[in-house]
Amino acid sequence: MIRVLAILALSSCSASARIAEETNVVRQRASSAQKHLEVAQADLEAIHAAAAEVHAALPGVEDERSQLLDTIQYAAVAAGICGVAAIGYIIHTRLKK
Repeated sequence: MIRVLAILALSSCSASARIAEETNVVRQRASSAQKHLEVAQADLEAIHAAAAEVHAALPGVEDERSQLLDTIQYAAVAAGICGVAAIGYIIHTRLKK
């Protein structure tokens, strides 16, 4: 609405007045964009700082393995060995007949 009124007001002015008014609009938009860029730059710097902190803390981090998972893994390996031994025994006893 305001823009329509501004265009109507400018249409009755001289060319230099219209150019001056449009230049003011462009300057306002540039100022607004500059403010947004400054905020974005601050956010980016904070993100970089947080990433650097995480990266610095990583060498001191160790993965903890669950004892239950270790036990299950050993049991699965033992069951596999027993299964292979049982199959070998069955094949061996059937070949002797």
